[in-house]
Amino acid sequence: MRIIRGLAVALVCCAVALAQEALPEDRGAAGLSRALKELRTTATVMHITAHPDDEDGAALTMLSRGQGARVSLLTLNRGEAGANLVSADFFDSLGALRTLELLKAGQYYGVNQYFTNATDYGFSKTVAEAWKKWGGQENVLREVTRIVRTERPDIIVARFTGTPRDGHGNHEAAGVMAQMVFEAAGDPKRFPEQIAAGLPAWQPKKLYIAQRGDDYTIRADSGDYDPVLGRSYREIAREGLVKQRSQGSGSAMAAPGAYSSRYKLAASKVGPAEKEENFFERLDTSLHGAADAAGASSDLIDSMLHIEGDVDAAWDAFTAGKQEEPVVYLTAGLRNLRVARKQAAGKGQLEFLLARKDQQFQNALAQALGLSLTVLVDPAQEATGPFAGFTPVETFDHAIPGQTFTVTASLVNRNRLAINARELGLRAPAGWKVERLSGEPGRVNYNDTLRMKFRVMVPENAEATRPYWRRDSIQEAYYKIDKPELAGRPLPPAPLAGYADYEVENTGASLERAAVVSSLDREGGQIRHTMLVAPALSVQFVREMGVIPAGKRDYSLRVLLRNNVKGAAAGTLLLDLPAGWAAAPAEAKFAFDKEGEEQNIDFKLTLPVGSGGASGATAQAYKIQAVARLNNKDYREGYTTITYPGLERLNLYRPAVHEVRVVDVKVAPGLKVAYVMGSGDEVPEYLDTLGVRPQMLNTIDLATGDLGQFDVILLGIRAYAARNDVKTYNPRLLEYVRNGGTLIVQYQTPEYDNNYGPFPYQQTRGTEETAEEDSPVQILEPQNPVFRFPNQISKADFDNWVEQRGSKFFKTWDARWKPLIETHDTGQEPQKGIWLEAPYGKGRYIYCSLAWYRQLPYAVPGAYRIVANLLSLPKAPAK
Repeated sequence: MRIIRGLAVALVCCAVALAQEALPEDRGAAGLSRALKELRTTATVMHITAHPDDEDGAALTMLSRGQGARVSLLTLNRGEAGANLVSADFFDSLGALRTLELLKAGQYYGVNQYFTNATDYGFSKTVAEAWKKWGGQENVLREVTRIVRTERPDIIVARFTGTPRDGHGNHEAAGVMAQMVFEAAGDPKRFPEQIAAGLPAWQPKKLYIAQRGDDYTIRADSGDYDPVLGRSYREIAREGLVKQRSQGSGSAMAAPGAYSSRYKLAASKVGPAEKEENFFERLDTSLHGAADAAGASSDLIDSMLHIEGDVDAAWDAFTAGKQEEPVVYLTAGLRNLRVARKQAAGKGQLEFLLARKDQQFQNALAQALGLSLTVLVDPAQEATGPFAGFTPVETFDHAIPGQTFTVTASLVNRNRLAINARELGLRAPAGWKVERLSGEPGRVNYNDTLRMKFRVMVPENAEATRPYWRRDSIQEAYYKIDKPELAGRPLPPAPLAGYADYEVENTGASLERAAVVSSLDREGGQIRHTMLVAPALSVQFVREMGVIPAGKRDYSLRVLLRNNVKGAAAGTLLLDLPAGWAAAPAEAKFAFDKEGEEQNIDFKLTLPVGSGGASGATAQAYKIQAVARLNNKDYREGYTTITYPGLERLNLYRPAVHEVRVVDVKVAPGLKVAYVMGSGDEVPEYLDTLGVRPQMLNTIDLATGDLGQFDVILLGIRAYAARNDVKTYNPRLLEYVRNGGTLIVQYQTPEYDNNYGPFPYQQTRGTEETAEEDSPVQILEPQNPVFRFPNQISKADFDNWVEQRGSKFFKTWDARWKPLIETHDTGQEPQKGIWLEAPYGKGRYIYCSLAWYRQLPYAVPGAYRIVANLLSLPKAPAK
């Protein structure tokens, strides 16, 4: 039993998502049906893509849920540079969010997931840029090969062709990787260090590449109706795709009916084919076939045939209303499998397959028994009274070092067959102490519950639950890996999990689930998340970077403290400043009453005379460290929790360091600015650095407010996509301009391509963008006030940008629009639709799709100077 439980532990520790509630498709008759399909085949498939939401979820769902194959999804990066329709998370925070979204989508697809250490560095038009950013083609191939050798798929399915027609450098790179790894993974001369570390060379049998035309080998018919699931595989997959809300993916639900995607057989170790009916033609995916291929004895091959007979009998016995019927055959098959595993010891791939099959048998057995294992952190005070069962449970949010708490593990048997629970326990990291307080293992009858309560003591040196990947700057396109043993996994492991070792029909099996905490949503409904460990105190600057206009000697900073102590906590906060700087207060006291409270502490900084003095696109930078002291311990980092309803959560940690740059930037005094937030960005917060404090406009303001009181109104990114009120009251915005106002519209998606401006324009569906942050820029109207007041703008102000220049340009426009700059990526036609100005009535209408929302948070000096000029336009001299 120790070996069985150890295997289950390994699987749980790599998948925090196990704490998420199982989908209806994975429970009851539907769940058992899929588990039995998995037992009937050894087929494995790996789908290789570039970003979250690139995947062919419909085909994956058909393969996993329809055909029982073990399906894995390898995504090269986490989508850090994508758009975000649901929050103001960008860069690494967005990568974390898209990881969580893809994991949720993957529940619907029925896949295991992997990632490489490459990052999404922005839209890329050439694969050459991908290799340059990622440290070379060989660097990426090394990781992809390691993951393929770990998973050992029979079939590689490439989402992209590996040619420029893929439309994105990252997409093309994914296609190239799928084709290269098909040969590299099986070559023992490639990356021999992996083989030395215990990963054998592995040769996939087939490679398929997605096709759009008629030159295809196979049609993946994901529109087929599954009567057990009650809908088609495409319908299930689309529901998963919709979970990737940050990208606006799949917002339309899939209609029932025929649907297929096409793939071309590009390479094969089992012979060519013009047309195929399914992906596994000419592959022997049976257990006895695997034994035969391994050169097993006739006795071992006979054992495989007996196991297959047990599985077939379980399938024949399965009916939706009587899930106990397959149990006798599943237990017989599992017993026979374990005998065979001893016989197969040392036989490489066969040994590997049988270990995986053991876990599949245990999963099928748990499904047939209807077993439920929950591992719940206990609330500080248990609900009592006649309505206790209707009271939602609220626990602590994060465990912290030094904390002691209790956990209740509950095992419910929902099958008429009784089980014998040999052990119900907790798995915790080294150094943690777990003590059983109540409950005894034993017989669990139909619908009975076995409960055990445990005391858990977290050591003072316990690690926080944090990503194993990190980078020091968004300019780095490859993550550093703190724990190589986790490389490739979607999330860090759950720190605490429960397990049940049980016996039924003289057969032992094991079940594992991560421990969860409970909280309440806005409506008082209960939400469960995997329990994470966090420090007692989180310390972070509200802004990680900022600018100080040259000559200014005062600067304001805000530090956010979050309390995780289970009760009162008090301490002091100070700033470690550059030489000669002073802070008021020099030291701030803080106090909390309970966990989850937050406190903002403001500091006024005074710079010494002569600080900075930099000008243009070069600026002197200073670093400031926040240090909070609590109970004689210093805290120098903080975290942001990434999640939204329906997703797991992940804490992203950053040092509590603020970098400020002294920049030669001026802004017209006395400006009154308004901001209309779109899908979410941090531009208003960073305008405050310039002394401009925008008023945020809501629907009522747009409908009836006095817009004329503002010198400038800025529309946030994707405002026309995120807010219907902006469309509804667009005539009032035009009236504001006509009466003398200045309206600045930041980049908008095609929802804006409906002539909302004062004069005709078109973005078209293939809107242009300039992805290279160092693309050359030509100023077309150097005499325009926006380039002269109050800062003299030159090409140098476009140096040292991050991520990209901008996106969603105008393609064509009326002659009354004036383009102000021209830029282009390598090989791209000159683009003038990125920044245009149109006089309208007494005012100005400006469409500027430069990526301010990316530049300002990273204190790009030239970006601040240009934005300052845009805001100052109403006060610019007439000549």
